[in-house]
Amino acid sequence: MLAFNQNGQPYEPLTGYPGHEQIPPDRRTIFTATELSEANMPSINWLVPGLISSGLTLLAAGPKIGKSWLALQLSIAAATGGPALGYARVEQRPVLYIALDDKGPRRLQRRLRMMGADRMPLDSLTFITEIPGAGTASEMIAEYLDQPQNARSFVILDTLGSALSAYAHRPQESSYAYDSRILGSFHDIMDSHPDASLLVVHHTRKMGAVDAVDTINGTQGISAAFDTVMVLNRPRQSHTGTLFVTSRDVPENSYAMTFDDQTGLWQLEGGSLEAAAKAVREREGSGRLGENMSRLISVVNSAANPVTASDVAGELGWDVTRVRTYLSRAVNAGQILKIGRGLYSSFETEESETHGGMPAMKRL
Repeated sequence: MLAFNQNGQPYEPLTGYPGHEQIPPDRRTIFTATELSEANMPSINWLVPGLISSGLTLLAAGPKIGKSWLALQLSIAAATGGPALGYARVEQRPVLYIALDDKGPRRLQRRLRMMGADRMPLDSLTFITEIPGAGTASEMIAEYLDQPQNARSFVILDTLGSALSAYAHRPQESSYAYDSRILGSFHDIMDSHPDASLLVVHHTRKMGAVDAVDTINGTQGISAAFDTVMVLNRPRQSHTGTLFVTSRDVPENSYAMTFDDQTGLWQLEGGSLEAAAKAVREREGSGRLGENMSRLISVVNSAANPVTASDVAGELGWDVTRVRTYLSRAVNAGQILKIGRGLYSSFETEESETHGGMPAMKRL
């Protein structure tokens, strides 16, 4: 039973509770809205800035898409303090890579050499390809993170399916309850180690779905347990892909990615999250629209300032009347904005001006 004081308030508010000052604001369990608004919360602890924070992250993709390459690339960046995905430097930290799908070191060695990592100092990166004895992945991860020197570690579990065989089903336990119980144990571990990050690699299912999260293999008990869910897609024999990200800490978005099959390295297209997100929108627009409309939208989106029909006509070599027709269609399709009489802009340009930004002048 929860105990209340004589004023009807619970005995564990942020103030007035014995020992409350020893409890970090982000770890307390009972508080008023006023106390919450006035509390000084710690900033987000990023593994990859703007993309992956501390806590529990799922990376899902189909077989042979490149998810393990991406996981290994992130582990190298964390172990060396190097750049991740070509856009952000990662704070150096201990890394534990639990490579349960790799039976022995040969494949891991080949991948490290392809990535050029064999010439890097990688003493902070440890591989385990088999969980000792009759233990489980969660037990081993908890034991590893309990060591003080590993408090800010990055742990990769590759793959979830290979780890689940060690967890027995309870009598009459549904698939959803099983997934929730097992993944809940991983979440509890990360809650107890708030400075560490755990990336779990998993498969998507063959059946298509409109929602990217619904493509994740298993019940919704899996995706619900994670702080961040990432779904990686890449058409076969293509070097371009998309990374969908939904998270409790960052806005939901999709990012254009490129894969180099000679090195096994993934890169964000455009060298930033903003550019990669814009590239996805342009790809989607090109798929729905004709070539001429895509060219016009590209001209408007590449301009640092709002443009007129005459500006676009000069860039494309079209008649102004034709350009006005296409601009009107693009506005109606939600591809660009009309921000004033005869003025058109991309959504990024409008956001910059709305927030007081002063984009550099760029002539078409």
